[in-house]
Amino acid sequence: MATSDFVLPAAIDFSATFFVGLSGALVGVRRGYDIVGIFFLAFLAAVGGALLRDGIFIQDGVPAILRHPLYLILIGAATVVGALFRNNLHRFGRLVSIMDAVGLAAYAVWGATKAMVTPDISPPGAILIGVINAIGGGCSGTSARRRSP
Repeated sequence: MATSDFVLPAAIDFSATFFVGLSGALVGVRRGYDIVGIFFLAFLAAVGGALLRDGIFIQDGVPAILRHPLYLILIGAATVVGALFRNNLHRFGRLVSIMDAVGLAAYAVWGATKAMVTPDISPPGAILIGVINAIGGGCSGTSARRRSP
């Protein structure tokens, strides 16, 4: 696998995972889903794009979400926060929306950058992967790569 000089800071990666997951959890809460439904909406919002990016397009091994347990812990925390504070989270709607937008931008840049350093992916393909990564949510795997041999 090719590597890039660009590294998404772990604080941004983990914060984005939590807030994008919280955004997904809030959708589940508004629709009246049970805790399992809320978790899976949070999961898909937070890391669905990364699973597509790493598993289908780049195919560089096990996706980061499965290599580093903190991603699942953050998604679980977003689920719990969304479920427990469902009646009070409307007060923080603007903050969650801003953090969701920051996460979307970070994931778009990260997904496109990761695709650009992958052999055989063209620039338009990298843009597509960046968009899919951003829309679907996607952990960068920065910390997971640091811990890998």
